[in-house]
Amino acid sequence: MTVIALTKENYCEKIRIRLQAIEVLKQLKQTHSYTELSKKTGVPTTVLNRYIKGHLLPSYLRARKILSMFKYLGEEVTEEDVKRLIREHGKFDKNGFFNNTEIVTNTILLRVASAYIKRKYSSLKVDKVLTAAVDGVPFATHVANIFNVPVIFAKYSKEIGVNAFYEAVSSIEASGIVTTMYLPKNLLNKGEAVLIVDDVIRSGETQRMLINLVELASAKLLGIIALLGIGEKWRGNINIDDEVFLEVLYELKA
Repeated sequence: MTVIALTKENYCEKIRIRLQAIEVLKQLKQTHSYTELSKKTGVPTTVLNRYIKGHLLPSYLRARKILSMFKYLGEEVTEEDVKRLIREHGKFDKNGFFNNTEIVTNTILLRVASAYIKRKYSSLKVDKVLTAAVDGVPFATHVANIFNVPVIFAKYSKEIGVNAFYEAVSSIEASGIVTTMYLPKNLLNKGEAVLIVDDVIRSGETQRMLINLVELASAKLLGIIALLGIGEKWRGNINIDDEVFLEVLYELKA
């Protein structure tokens, strides 16, 4: 009989898989009931509840089975799932302003939205994901992860130690304010395929500056993805070619 010693590496890997199965179940719980998950996995609802709440770890073999069943998790996520989650977590404050804090900080929601993007645009060949600091970074990072590419972000100030930047300028006539966005030149190269990803589109000014940065780098813009679009004004400010797609996952009236 062959005896295989359980090394520290083997033990850590098994724990990682068991924890990963819980993360997958948490993600699925956002769009499925316990009863539906129980039918899919064969695990009693009471046990699933303990897994998802972190009270119990699945066995290594059960975790492997769960991960195998939901290997193509993106196929489980629909557009309506994403819209419902955004609707449930976004709130209007007492002054009528939309508060998206619980959206951009909810990692489960961002994973679900990213899984939907992966399913819909699985054939897209992306080199870089570009966003604006800082609120766009969490969602852009999730999207970059599903495409397995770097995420780069433009800032409204120059970084110390960087010698060359692409600079995009936007002026708001009503207020007379001029805004400049900076992207280090070494982060984006000529001909690279770029996906612009952001959390919210309001006026469209930010996205227009990001588009300008892509053009200055002589890179190729594939599309623009945003979790939220507020109002209609931004539609007139974002000028893109017909071959460039625009995906706004949830739209709100101003």
